[in-house]
Amino acid sequence: MGEISWQIEIATDKALDLAIDMVHEIVVPNDYKTPNETLYKARALHYASQTSSTIGSDWVLHLDEESKIDERTLQGVITHIIENNGEKAAIGQGVISYAPDDIQSTVHWITTLTDSMRVSNDYGVFRLQYQLLNTVYIGMKGSFVLVRNDLASDVGWDNGYEGSITEDAFFAVLAKDKGYKFGYIDACVYELSPFSIMDLWKQRRRWMDGLWKVCLSSRLSTCSKIPLLVTMVLWSVSWLALITIAVSIAIPSNVSLGLNIVYGINTSFIILSYIIGFMMTRTPSEWIQTVGRCKYVWIGVCQLLGIPLFAFIEGTSVLYWLGSLIGSTCGQYKAGFDIVKKEKKEDIEYVATKADKIQPPC
Repeated sequence: MGEISWQIEIATDKALDLAIDMVHEIVVPNDYKTPNETLYKARALHYASQTSSTIGSDWVLHLDEESKIDERTLQGVITHIIENNGEKAAIGQGVISYAPDDIQSTVHWITTLTDSMRVSNDYGVFRLQYQLLNTVYIGMKGSFVLVRNDLASDVGWDNGYEGSITEDAFFAVLAKDKGYKFGYIDACVYELSPFSIMDLWKQRRRWMDGLWKVCLSSRLSTCSKIPLLVTMVLWSVSWLALITIAVSIAIPSNVSLGLNIVYGINTSFIILSYIIGFMMTRTPSEWIQTVGRCKYVWIGVCQLLGIPLFAFIEGTSVLYWLGSLIGSTCGQYKAGFDIVKKEKKEDIEYVATKADKIQPPC
């Protein structure tokens, strides 16, 4: 492959004034408008793609502001580049894991353990579509996206308002329509869950708003959208499970053996998903090294016993979206890009104190 050269580019709406040689800061002007009037993160990505110093054959790894990587992440990224650097490059994505550090806030632990389901999904349905099927069926996450620059330029981020809320999923389905393949990166990027339950609800609301716009977009082929559409319909009515549970507790009744079996399988699947997600977030030794043995056991118990709470939070997030949807018809709410705080004060202070010690690449 030859010598590897790299640099860090930061796309931001506000100047950060980072005095680091290897960092190229791209500040999006306040009055900047894309040709298709794309908004939010997609607007910044489009501007960055137009002003970046990268060339067509360069690979770009998209990360969020709180993303952390390790040696295995870099190994997975380089392996994907080596294996997919042909005439028709493949988009790569791996697993996003949470709780990279010890967490002190009880509420943040609740949101983190709620996100164990997302880790399980990464190792399950997302890995299935990337590794075995080499395509996308239920969209793509907006972080830990590895894409060659010429591919990104061909697909583009300037997709108007319908591609502005969940720009990642719109980009993925559009890339699929253009015949591009996808691949699984056998590595993790470590990020943070929302710091509050309200932020988690807002995050899920944005996903619901944006993914429905992807499903209803006339620019994307119907065949490419069908699996995502089915997923969104099921997600949109998932809150009904909360109602059925409440009714069954308040008004006990006999149900058929068949319904009991279906309910048992569904419940077992949810429980296993949370447990697997927790186990795959970190190895036991990594957990113990980070939080200690006793706390690790306690967190594991909380993950298991807290599953009804986590499922309730996810179910009510759909109700929160529905309430906002009703509010939008009355002019009380407009779908937008809710910015969820992810930066930790200690991480910002670390960068500020270590920036002068970071050496640029050879």
